[in-house]
Amino acid sequence: MSDLVVRRFTLDDAALETLSVNWLGGDVWRSQMFNASSLMLPTGEKYFIDTLREALPAIADPTMRDDIDRFIRQEAAHTGIHVRLNRRLEAMGLRFVLAPVIGWRIRQGRGMSVLNKLAIVIAYEHFTATQGDALLRDEVWLDGAPPHLRALWLWHSAEEHEHRAVAFDVYRTLGGGYLRRTLWMLYISLLMLVETMVQTLDNVRRVGGLWRARTWVEAARFLFRPSGYFPRQARPWLRFFAPGFHPAQGGDGTAAQRRLDEIRSWTVAV
Repeated sequence: MSDLVVRRFTLDDAALETLSVNWLGGDVWRSQMFNASSLMLPTGEKYFIDTLREALPAIADPTMRDDIDRFIRQEAAHTGIHVRLNRRLEAMGLRFVLAPVIGWRIRQGRGMSVLNKLAIVIAYEHFTATQGDALLRDEVWLDGAPPHLRALWLWHSAEEHEHRAVAFDVYRTLGGGYLRRTLWMLYISLLMLVETMVQTLDNVRRVGGLWRARTWVEAARFLFRPSGYFPRQARPWLRFFAPGFHPAQGGDGTAAQRRLDEIRSWTVAV
């Protein structure tokens, strides 16, 4: 039986309506980078779900099949919450400007083998898991967040940690190897960097922060300080290229469980 727990997150509509566009204590860059992630997540998570569903008929092991089912249900719950959050962001003037480009890329790749699709998924899942781990461990990432948004991102990050190995294990079970996954990781890394920055910059422009010196101080502080975005990503990214890499090597789940205990009132197991 799978160890994954599917939880429903309670997001209050009234609280969502009071959300400020720069909800991380007025920090424009950090707020808009998180908003960029939220805008991009539903499209990516649908791709992850579709890929695991495509792989499911080839999996015989009942525990792995249960893992896939719970992975899908966790990702579907994440998608539902982010769709609601994104409606609020769009009402405040933000737009998912990358939707046509990403949609085109997904359509072009429909004919690829399931192993290539799984390699793409494990590359993205590595990023969501390692970013989530940084968020779970470092209070500064969510400093200034209102309680409901803080709880939302902690819940999402904890579940990304929980299911971080599912797609990887399916990939290996179906015969996926080292070269395929590492070549796709190099490509996905470039896409992640470019697309996250493009969406973030468009968000910053729309909220009027593009020409403010303070925005770029905030950007430098979040992206490059020792506990910031790039330093926290560097070592886990390099670990992915080790021949013996497995996602389960990335921590024992203590931080994820501590955060889930902390936000227990916001979630219900289903």
